[in-house]
Amino acid sequence: MKTLWNFLRTMNRDAALDSLRDVLAVLGLGTVIGDFATMRVWYVLPAFALACAVWYADYIRHDLPSLPTYQSDDPKLLAQIRELGQ
Repeated sequence: MKTLWNFLRTMNRDAALDSLRDVLAVLGLGTVIGDFATMRVWYVLPAFALACAVWYADYIRHDLPSLPTYQSDDPKLLAQIRELGQ
């Protein structure tokens, strides 16, 4: 549970909210198209799990900034590192 909480805290807030809006729009459309009165009770948990999976898939499609990567054989970068060390 603590790992899940830490994961949720590190997420990009704007991307997560945008993904939530997308999922809620799809659920709203599904509600209009289908009739919730005919939905069986035991479908609720799998439907919720599917909604979470769709939300996460939509969340990771956002172009989130990644950690910078450096090439270790870049002479300019190595010179800058040597200067910092002096």
